Amino acid sequence: MHEYTSRYHRRLQQSLIAVLLLLTLLFYLGKERSTVVAAELPLPDIPIDVLPPPKTIQNKKPPCPSRPAVAEIDEEPEIAEDVDIERLFSGEIDTEAAPPPDEEAETFLPYSKAPVLVKRVVPVYPPMAKRLGVSGTVYLKIFVNKKGRVEKAEVIKSNPMLERAAIEAVMKFEFQPALQRDRKVGVWISIPVRFVLK
Repeated sequence: MHEYTSRYHRRLQQSLIAVLLLLTLLFYLGKERSTVVAAELPLPDIPIDVLPPPKTIQNKKPPCPSRPAVAEIDEEPEIAEDVDIERLFSGEIDTEAAPPPDEEAETFLPYSKAPVLVKRVVPVYPPMAKRLGVSGTVYLKIFVNKKGRVEKAEVIKSNPMLERAAIEAVMKFEFQPALQRDRKVGVWISIPVRFVLK
């Protein structure tokens, strides 16, 4: 086997040398015979019209804005006469001056466990929306009280044809109330109600 491999390598080397010599010879012989002479052709005179550059319009700078008038300041500040300075520093607090708290103001209550949906009511597809082929998602903000019942529902985003059915269905939902540590709390959550035609 070794003898066969060495003979193979020797033949391969001899063949490569022969091919390289043949290519070199052909290159030098072909180089001497092929001389290309380019004929010179006269170029016609083509007149080139040079157009003048377009005139640029210089924009005038807008006038500088006028300086604002400086208001004159009185040397002596005006003091309201109806302020009782002694009462300000006496420690008395006027509770009638503060506005009453807004009943509609929402209070954010953090919770450690979100409310879990226990009972879902499938919304009734409005007949007009079904007939017109209207589908979509109604996004509602609902208040789940301490007992897990939905007290309020407000529309965040919806199709007006689907709002009423979504609110009616969500008001029947029941939840496991949210927990703040181990105490049940009422919270606001967002919930989507999807209407899909089949």
